[in-house]
Amino acid sequence: MRHDRLPHFLQLWHHHHELELVLVIRGEGTRFIGDSMDPFGPGDLVLLGDYLPHRWLNSPEYFDGRGLIAEGIIIHFERSFLANALYDIVEFDSLLNLVKASDRGIVFKGSSRSEAPARIYKILDTVPGITRMIYLLDLLRILAEEKEFEFITSPGYIDSIYEKDVKLRKVNDYVMNNFQSAISLRDVADEVCMNEAAFCRYFKKATNTTFFTYLTEIRIGYACKLLQANNNDTIAGICYESGFNNLSNFNQKFKQYTGYTPSTYIEMSK
Repeated sequence: MRHDRLPHFLQLWHHHHELELVLVIRGEGTRFIGDSMDPFGPGDLVLLGDYLPHRWLNSPEYFDGRGLIAEGIIIHFERSFLANALYDIVEFDSLLNLVKASDRGIVFKGSSRSEAPARIYKILDTVPGITRMIYLLDLLRILAEEKEFEFITSPGYIDSIYEKDVKLRKVNDYVMNNFQSAISLRDVADEVCMNEAAFCRYFKKATNTTFFTYLTEIRIGYACKLLQANNNDTIAGICYESGFNNLSNFNQKFKQYTGYTPSTYIEMSK
């Protein structure tokens, strides 16, 4: 879980194996989720399924030095966070349905928009432990009982993305396990039993980006987490820990993808 307060949300198109719940507190722009493109603003409450690609892009005025702030709270949890309870205990049926529905992405429209924020802040302010889990379950109960919601992606999007799911998950899992080390195109193509040229064509068609752009976004996203943690690590140390082997290249890529230098980003995250 994290509480972001930044001049704008990070512009990374990405997906991951956790579900993601996002509450926008401040900020406006366009959210890109799967095959959808919709406006967002304060109070936006969205639940995304695992491996559903997404990006929140702030409006242009957030990038021209006006001093605007984008603020949001993000909760990540794995589909298996309750082990087999979702499937074996009848009282959890509504949560299981919520998790399954999140595959298409859900934007909540009704009373949950006013009830959920207080519970989200409770989770944020609670030391990790059983009490925090109880608050999370209560929050998910409210979302599962919400009658006013909309699916974000089209019905056909789920069908098409899951046809590619096995290969994409293999690629994603390999990258997540190895992005801090050198990764060659040959390495990742071997993971899905393809030659390099065929893999490049496949990946570009499946994700609308190149593999090395995707890999760089993963590394930059990880570097952002380390910089936000502010554990007195040096920028050079974070550069190498994130999988880059050249500080100059890291600085260049970081500014290209986030709009800021690493040192400026540290100051903004304090």
